[in-house]
Amino acid sequence: MSILKRLGERGFQALLRRLERRADTPLRAGALTRAGYGRLGSGERLDFLEKAVAQAVADAPEPERPDVFARLLDSGAGKLSAEVRRALPGRWLAGLAPELRPRVYLGALLDTLDRGLAPLDPAARQGADARIVKKLAIDRALEQADLAEVLRPGDHPIVLGPWTMEVGFELLYWIPLLRRYLREAGIPPERVVAVSRGGVGRWYGDLAGRYVELFDHMTPAEFRALGESVEAAHEGKKPFLPTEPERALVARLAGELGLEGYRTIYPAALYGLFRTTWIRRFGGETFLPALDYAPLERAWPRPAGLPFQGPYVAVKFYASEFFDGEGVAPFVERLLRRLAERHRVVLLNTGLRLDDHSDAAGLLPGLPADRLFDATPLLTAADNLAVQTALVAGADKLYCTFGGFSYLGPLLGVDTLSFFTHTHFVSSHLDLALRAFNREGYGALGFLPVAAMDEAAVAALAGGAEGARP
Repeated sequence: MSILKRLGERGFQALLRRLERRADTPLRAGALTRAGYGRLGSGERLDFLEKAVAQAVADAPEPERPDVFARLLDSGAGKLSAEVRRALPGRWLAGLAPELRPRVYLGALLDTLDRGLAPLDPAARQGADARIVKKLAIDRALEQADLAEVLRPGDHPIVLGPWTMEVGFELLYWIPLLRRYLREAGIPPERVVAVSRGGVGRWYGDLAGRYVELFDHMTPAEFRALGESVEAAHEGKKPFLPTEPERALVARLAGELGLEGYRTIYPAALYGLFRTTWIRRFGGETFLPALDYAPLERAWPRPAGLPFQGPYVAVKFYASEFFDGEGVAPFVERLLRRLAERHRVVLLNTGLRLDDHSDAAGLLPGLPADRLFDATPLLTAADNLAVQTALVAGADKLYCTFGGFSYLGPLLGVDTLSFFTHTHFVSSHLDLALRAFNREGYGALGFLPVAAMDEAAVAALAGGAEGARP
């Protein structure tokens, strides 16, 4: 409805004339004439228009897609300004495979109109959001059609990854999405190879019979360079299409493994699916039908390098856009000192700079190693997440920055308290985590503002009998 109002009847007629001239649209095929279109109700018009535009762009040769998309918008909404043209996802759109079909273009169309022309009014936004939920989030047929070639019956190997990004997206979205796809397609683990980093093969234990550790094939510096090249290739951190660096890496690994006829599910399958639902901040119930959660195995061996026996709590604070500012360091020190009065504390520091996060807690004067222990000496790049997972699995509780790592505790059945200083995170992630973990077999996830953590609050959080000093 909002797009109809914005285009006006003259704009629609111009757009329809352009669509009529394309042999690959329903108009040219006789599905609907301009006269018939004029008799449709406004909601039916909008639905038809979106599908026709989407299909016209999808069927154009790849190099022409950005121009086709821009020309169709030009004809229907007046000439696009240079600013709006820059907002078009040109490189991303140019590389879209035809099988992605209209759901991607619907999101691009609405996003572009939102950003460049006029904001949707509340009533129109509600209608648009409902369509996007249907077409982007839980449309099972479209999701499966995107991956039909990968998931088709046969004996070809399937590669998952390479996963080079945040722990949170891997735990909350990537692995549950893969579990759903593979389970519904009936693909056994022996056909599947997971590619990730940090020794997380057991995270994929029920999905993949083989695991490839990226740090067995590259140095930390090369890993960082890979992440930068993926970001540069896509002009953003989240690749909505497989990038050339990812394709080249998978081809090299497949050659080393002797995989023949393999197919790959790239991380873009996740980011392309949920892109618009994240942008529009939908609640967790939108995502749940597409995801299949399962707790992680909790029986991880206790790392041999711990300098004490018995129970402990785990702590992981790292700098992020949600956890910084003047109040962070005093809060972390207060909490560590209070925790160490009653518990042995293991700091899940790594000393590694593999992304834009860095350790935000350290050893404190006057606290011996048997009360506050830094786990950095226990791990390397190739096993850092495996060691941290083992330490969380063996802990009585996890205290950490709110963010991706805070999902690990609940998946291991460990109650977790997470902290934040800023609220400009995507609320969809938190809402989904709370819904997904609110059942038997998962630990609880707490979510607290640092601003409310005065001395009394910190003392209360650090209390408890388990793990207390004898």
